[in-house]
Amino acid sequence: MRDHMREQDYLVAYVQYSQLDKQHDKDRKKEIENRIKDHCQERLPQYMIPSFFILLTQFPLNLNGKVERKRLPLPDFSTLINTLGENQIEPKTELEHHVHNIWCSVLKQEKLSMNANLFALGGNSLIMIQLLNRYRTAFGSSIGDLNISQLFKRPTLHEHVNMLSLSTTITTISDLSKSDLKRAILIQIQPSLESDRHKPFPVTELQQAYLIGRSNYFELGMVSVYSYREFDCIPGLFDIKRFEEAINKVIQRHEALRIQFLDETQQQILKNVPYYEIKVLDLCNQVTDQSLIQQALIDRRKQLSHRILPIDEWPLFDIQLTRWSRHGLRLHLGIDGIILDALSMTIFWHELLQFYTHPELKLNDLELSIRDYILGLKLIQELPIYTEDESYWIERLPMFPLNGPDLPLAHSPKGIKVQKFQRVTSNFETQLWQLLQKSLQSLKITPVSLLVTLYAHVLSKWSNQQHFVINLPLFNRLPLHSQTNEILGEFTSILPLEIDFQSSSTLAIGTSFGESVQCIQDRLWHYLDHSTYSGLKFFRELSKRRAEGNVIIYPVVFTSVLGMEKALIETSRPIADAEYLGRHLGGEPVYAITQTPQVWIDYKSYENDNGELIIEWDYVSDLFPQNMVESMHGTYCHWLKELADRFDEIWQKPLSFRLPEKQLQRRNKYEQETTYQLLSEDVQNQLLHTMILEKAKTRSPEALAVLSTRGNLTYEQLISRSIVLRHTIMETIKHNTEAQKPSLCAILMEKGWEQVVACLGSLMAGQAFLPLDIESPAERLIGLIKEAECQIILTQQDHFDLAKKLCSSAKIIAVDNNEEIENVTYAFQLADQRQQSTNLAYVIYTSGSTGKPKGVAISHEAVLNTLLDINNRFNITYNDRIFALSHLNFDLAIYDIFGMLIAGGTIVIPSQKDYKNPEKWHMMIVEHQITIWNSVPMLMQMYVEYLEGLSTSTSNGSIDSVHTLQHVLLSGDRIPLSLPAEIYKIFGQTLELTSLGGATEASIWSIAHSISRTINVENKSTIPYGKPLRNQQYYVLDSQLDPCPDYVCGELYIGGKGLALGYYKDEEKTKQSFFQHPRTGERLYRTGDLGRFIPTDDDNGSGYIEFLGRQDFQVKLHGHRIELGEIEYHLNQHPSIQQAIADLVSSGSNVQKQNAMQLVAYIVPKRPYKIAIGFENDDAASVTIKDQIEKANFKLKRHGLLQNQ
Repeated sequence: MRDHMREQDYLVAYVQYSQLDKQHDKDRKKEIENRIKDHCQERLPQYMIPSFFILLTQFPLNLNGKVERKRLPLPDFSTLINTLGENQIEPKTELEHHVHNIWCSVLKQEKLSMNANLFALGGNSLIMIQLLNRYRTAFGSSIGDLNISQLFKRPTLHEHVNMLSLSTTITTISDLSKSDLKRAILIQIQPSLESDRHKPFPVTELQQAYLIGRSNYFELGMVSVYSYREFDCIPGLFDIKRFEEAINKVIQRHEALRIQFLDETQQQILKNVPYYEIKVLDLCNQVTDQSLIQQALIDRRKQLSHRILPIDEWPLFDIQLTRWSRHGLRLHLGIDGIILDALSMTIFWHELLQFYTHPELKLNDLELSIRDYILGLKLIQELPIYTEDESYWIERLPMFPLNGPDLPLAHSPKGIKVQKFQRVTSNFETQLWQLLQKSLQSLKITPVSLLVTLYAHVLSKWSNQQHFVINLPLFNRLPLHSQTNEILGEFTSILPLEIDFQSSSTLAIGTSFGESVQCIQDRLWHYLDHSTYSGLKFFRELSKRRAEGNVIIYPVVFTSVLGMEKALIETSRPIADAEYLGRHLGGEPVYAITQTPQVWIDYKSYENDNGELIIEWDYVSDLFPQNMVESMHGTYCHWLKELADRFDEIWQKPLSFRLPEKQLQRRNKYEQETTYQLLSEDVQNQLLHTMILEKAKTRSPEALAVLSTRGNLTYEQLISRSIVLRHTIMETIKHNTEAQKPSLCAILMEKGWEQVVACLGSLMAGQAFLPLDIESPAERLIGLIKEAECQIILTQQDHFDLAKKLCSSAKIIAVDNNEEIENVTYAFQLADQRQQSTNLAYVIYTSGSTGKPKGVAISHEAVLNTLLDINNRFNITYNDRIFALSHLNFDLAIYDIFGMLIAGGTIVIPSQKDYKNPEKWHMMIVEHQITIWNSVPMLMQMYVEYLEGLSTSTSNGSIDSVHTLQHVLLSGDRIPLSLPAEIYKIFGQTLELTSLGGATEASIWSIAHSISRTINVENKSTIPYGKPLRNQQYYVLDSQLDPCPDYVCGELYIGGKGLALGYYKDEEKTKQSFFQHPRTGERLYRTGDLGRFIPTDDDNGSGYIEFLGRQDFQVKLHGHRIELGEIEYHLNQHPSIQQAIADLVSSGSNVQKQNAMQLVAYIVPKRPYKIAIGFENDDAASVTIKDQIEKANFKLKRHGLLQNQ
């Protein structure tokens, strides 16, 4: 409902209360309203809680019996006036007066109405902390469990009075006993005597952390907490001498500027320090060329901006001037943050300008010393509240994440010896910022809560993590003395803010953005309620749970001083930001940077004196990929502007992510490059076998189709035998010939020409085929045949009896026993014309995580899309010959057979027993002049190693006889980085080497990358995955199915024409892996692989996908996709095994070689047995491991691979 007088909208709830009557007094109604309000607050987010609850005995109805909203009474908007005016409410009781005075003191107001609202007065979390601390000081322990969250939910002055009166037995201040005062949460300190002020005193925990950070013990060390600024001043306007005098006045006023450190545990305030003189470097007579002057100023910046000042020497700040022309003067101002926090620097800037602009100014004397405050903090640790807060945080240790967001890195932090920081800055215009704050006030949301929530969302998108921690510095000056807010020093404490967007969390992605802000604000309030316990102590407890003690835990920081100036400086003082400082010095700021040890990104936000929101991100420049932090910052500012423009719409929905503009353009170009139509054939109405028949008609009858150790076939013989087999199959299953969906013919054979005939004959008969590995255990084969409901098994005479044993009810057909039909012509017309390109062509079973294999069902259309792309991409013709090394149940064999036959080429098949014999391979490759190699990398690695040995054994080291190879296709596993160079060295530079990837569920391959002949092994961690094949799409998506930004690891999804029909006879698993994208509607396959998009360096390029491995316990070994869960399932069925764990590990001596990988099973027996050497007295042998992380650690430890990095 709208208050037209104030142009404000309010949410109003009208409640029909059955027990309400006219006799109810106002207090009774208010009690009912409060109960209803409490009910809503327990169940609704803050922005959905009405501002007014109006109780009615009956709703006004129209003639149709519906509520007539126009007749509902208007609320009394005047009750929401927050400051004194016509509806002012004066304090009456002693308690009201006392709380009123606390508010006025904290908020710097002369007078307030009792209905004043904290949010309308610019309240924030720091203000609330100060109010709570003042309540605790004033009323002692009698306020009980009153906390920040409760105060925020009742943000008016009158409500605070009510809560205090309910939480305590206090009605007047005199009711407080001396014992209550002694138990007060906070203490009051007395300034030390002059004789004690200069005695050594302990460093704070944060100062100690900064001191350790200067060493190289931690990653990203050897850095001080240094804040550096540059200002260009006009010599005629800037008075150097007056500025120098002002600096010395501030030095004499503030003892923190006279601190030096005795060691890493003690510091001391120097009683007397020499007059500080500003060093001036005059370049006027040294350099005259303008370009040289600019270079000299850059060199000066490099020299001064990242200084590490000696801690045992005074001063811990550095102020210098560079005169670079008659009209040019640059001021360099650097301060070590170990002595001043951010808010102290604000006071420093302000007082420096006061003394500069008013040299005769006299400020009040400071009785309190930073030494007094730090010693007072030590006393707080003896109070009960500290013990309570410690327990609160220790209880959270088991569930707390051990890391900050896992952002993409260009270099390991350990490898960066000299770190340099860069800054990216944005100004959010005053009008938009005020509009946004106005919207937040109505929802009782602080600006800091909004900004940190947006920051968390950006970090989540660039890390693809939902559970992590952001480091929050708290400038929480406890009111231990009346001058606490006037002195300089390092007052910062650290608060770890847990961000949990997981599905089980109240912050789960999918909830509205407004709810996520509210949840983070609530969590922040709860943490602030327990902030006497040191965040650094909490970090140390967490570090004990990590294997690496010297690794940064939470390197991403959020720093905001929004609204906090009100707590330090009276409202008459302006905010002394860089622009303000420069303007009053007769110049302008030109550069600023802050560095902090062990920090990757340091977010800062504050308002300048124009009311603009300034957002600065300082980051370690060499740590991240180029432009990544700028992209993150840009997305953050884009979301902030969107909120200002469309607040209500965005607040009530999940936050919508869009790639940064440059990335979006690059990604669109990437998709356009890979989405193009087929060039010569249309797969819409084509079938595998009909295309082979058409190609066969163009070939000479004597042209070789298949060469194998079991015999050869010409194209005429291949087609003839396939037609004979077709006839046999159709005669066997006449009752199924009218069915729309084909059934499966199992193919159980060793390698030979019969496999090709079996595949082709099955398809000609209108059936689909199921290739089986004849070397698989009988139990597995029986299970697959039963699962697929195969009625026909195609085999060879040598294996007829085996096939019969596997399934006695099936029709067994020995393909090599069929007699050839004479005079079969290529013009033979298939009788069955009802087949469509969308019909099932074959099923290949892959490993399943539950122990049950999954049958991938591929249509003619899907696989033809891949085959035709590859043939066209590499210009495959009838002159090509492929070495068909892969087993038939591995989908590389599908291309070996059908890719070649569609092109009119020749398939060369080695014997089953020679599958791993590179010497036999070499003989066949040379004899039959093979042009295409298609295998997993491991087999090519074996062949290369054989040829390398062969070349060294010959007199001239030549192996020219194998140079008929023109294409090497490697897929199914990671390619060792050293392998491409070895291949090119042996086969020559004219060879085309291609990496292919994808999934059986997407028709063999979906992505390809041509491997350069000059690949730089040192600059790469993996061979690029590449770009999608035509009519296929490859996406890197996060857990919300949004595109991952550049460099961010996400899950790989495949779309397009190559997708499988699903899993054969398993609708449930099909729905789990194949789905429609909820926003685009595109059908996708979830691969379970991880990858990231890498942009190309040039502006005209797009980029490629890099493969990063699996996200589950599925592995690839020699091209076979293996579910470790399936191995574990079958091992656990053994009666003697209590528990089994499987893993893929390296032998350790040859990590780069894929053939060094081994499958290892770890077994815990049910019955006692003698533990093997090396496993003796190992408790893990009898432990049941269910947690996946524990399981992984167990595997690594067993194999000696779990080490400190």
